[in-house]
This record gives sequence, structure tokens and C-alpha cells, in this order.
Amino acid sequence: MRELAKQRKELAYRWRKEQDEVDKMAFITKDVIHMPQDKEEYVPVSETEIEVRNWFLPRNLNINETLFGGDLLSWMDKAALYCAKNFTKSERMVTIAMNRVLFKLPISASDVVTLKARVSNVRRFRLEVEVEVFVDPADQSGTRKSHTGYFTVLNVDAAGQYKPIHKGLLIDEANQTDMRALLKAQKRWEFEGEEKGLLSLPPLDISI
Repeated sequence: MRELAKQRKELAYRWRKEQDEVDKMAFITKDVIHMPQDKEEYVPVSETEIEVRNWFLPRNLNINETLFGGDLLSWMDKAALYCAKNFTKSERMVTIAMNRVLFKLPISASDVVTLKARVSNVRRFRLEVEVEVFVDPADQSGTRKSHTGYFTVLNVDAAGQYKPIHKGLLIDEANQTDMRALLKAQKRWEFEGEEKGLLSLPPLDISI
């Protein structure tokens, strides 16, 4: 178990390092982006973004007068689903994974919270939605990013079978903000297989 924990820690370090290295790149060329090119339509990442603003009720707060993490996760998931449905124009989409959800700052009762979601990676049947949470404190000390997360959403038909997504993301070197989002998402995708292997624990031997 200690060795597995060490491997997970090393993987998390490499994951963050590769994400940070993308931000340091002076210019990202289209030849480093590897995405399916069999879609019927392509749109910029920036055009997929949706924004949702939330206020809280007393029932959303814990004994420390801060927002329950579970409530925020639920709102992030809803924002991701809405973003995915708005992108695909499909009514039947389901979240199948939440990845790298980072809680950076607590959210208090007086804060105004804005959730921004955008599609960052599209495959044959599923896509990734990046969700960022921003907090505007009542004291007007400035907007801060409090949470981030990546949601994998699957497109299905009425029978619950996988349904192809016919829209893709545009690769445009003139828009370096979108190019960074695409490359970061690609690197997260490449980590997925290795991460699954480390997160899947073998069953415990209970025969004794």
C-alpha cells in the first residue's frame, strides 16, 4: 500500500507539472494537438463556455458557516451537464467521472459564486467539461478562483446505448487561449489510463 501511495503521489506531481508546462509554452502549434477529425462541425473552445451564478440558503451551510462540499460538487456537475448538452444539443447525457476536483478556498454564506464551464476535449461518445468556480466576497476584496474540476460526460440514446458526438473543437493557432485548453485536456486524457491502474485497488483477501 505504501508503494501504491508513493506511485499515486508521483503521478499527481507529473500531472501537475505537465499542466504547468503548457502554461509556460510561448506558442502552441496545431501539430501537437491530436484530436479526432471526423466530426461534422467544429467550434472554438471559447464558444462552448457557459456561466452560472449561485447564492446559498442556510441549509447549504455546515456548522462552520461555509458551503457543504457535496452541494458545490452537485452544482458543478449540473453546470458540466448543462454545458455538455448545450454543446451537443443532446438531451440524454450522463456524468461518468469527476476528476481532479480541487477545493482551494472555503465559500461563506455572504459570497456570490460563479461557475464557468467549457468543453475541453471531445471523443467519439464522450467529452470532458472543465468547471471553474469563482467567489466574489461581500467585502468586495476581489474575485478569486476557489474550485476546479474536470467532468467526463457520456452521450447516450433513448435505449441507453452510446451515441456518437458529431461536433468537435476547432484547432486554431490564432487563439492561443483555446490551444492551451486543448493541449492541457489532451495531456489529462493521456494520463487517464495510467491513473486508472493506480486508483483501482485489488480486492482484499478475506479468506483467513
